[in-house]
Amino acid sequence: MITVLFNLNLGVLSWPFWHFMAIYTSLILVMILGLVFWSQHLKKVYYKKALSQKIKISNPLQVAYLKNGLRGYIRTVLFKLIRQNYLEVPRKGWKGYRVKSKAGHPSIKLLSKEEQTVYHYAVSQGNWEKVINYKELHEDLKLTAEDLDSQLTHYSLLYPQGIINRLNQIRAFFMLFVLSFGAYRYFGGIKFKTNAWSLLAVGLVGMMLILHLARLNRVTKQGKMYLLTLKKRYYKSQRAVSDQHQMVKVSLLKDNKQAMSTIQQFLKDKPQPEKMRLRLGDNFGLKVSPNTQLET
Repeated sequence: MITVLFNLNLGVLSWPFWHFMAIYTSLILVMILGLVFWSQHLKKVYYKKALSQKIKISNPLQVAYLKNGLRGYIRTVLFKLIRQNYLEVPRKGWKGYRVKSKAGHPSIKLLSKEEQTVYHYAVSQGNWEKVINYKELHEDLKLTAEDLDSQLTHYSLLYPQGIINRLNQIRAFFMLFVLSFGAYRYFGGIKFKTNAWSLLAVGLVGMMLILHLARLNRVTKQGKMYLLTLKKRYYKSQRAVSDQHQMVKVSLLKDNKQAMSTIQQFLKDKPQPEKMRLRLGDNFGLKVSPNTQLET
């Protein structure tokens, strides 16, 4: 490698000085411009993916559910109901996982209409095996015992700290090698003009590595600030009943006419429409007309 760098250095010596400086400056500007575009791409990936959908996030795990449509919404509601002691943790029986209502749970009236619907379906005879992946739901409940940093890192919202440390070690070793080689050329018995070109080449590589490392650390700090915002929303104290509805709003549930029928289609045991309306009315304590739809 030293021989290759030395031959490249001799080739550079034949260039006019101002031509080399123009190329050197252009390369630095291109690198900075590339880092700017890369930062914009990272911003879209890590931040705008959720914010562009105008979603109110009350749980960091909901970010991972945005791609799952109605299944993700139902799973999120079940997760919230379990965490708020409305439902017990699903247990596996002869007929698959079953969800049971927890004794002494808070009033159902505190929930939104969508959450009440999911609650009543969850404690009914319908089997949700095809709708919800209960193994993943158990994993989500397990992750809540860990730090929220680990959760968001698990869903690729932040750079994993282990990868950051390893990249820092690799860059530090490579920068030490390049700078040591430049110092060896500078203090060696080679002419000053050769040493000057060597230091310019070392400076170019060093500038690229330093900017890249600074960009990585900067993105990590921005991600931690975004994480802190999620933490404040997640640990926010309970407000009035009218402000309870802060769950994820998937586009599929924004259509009132499709909401109830879609939920029914995802159930393994599909009841008849008339029986469904009667049972829904009994669960809510309301008289449900045939044309009544779920409001979102």
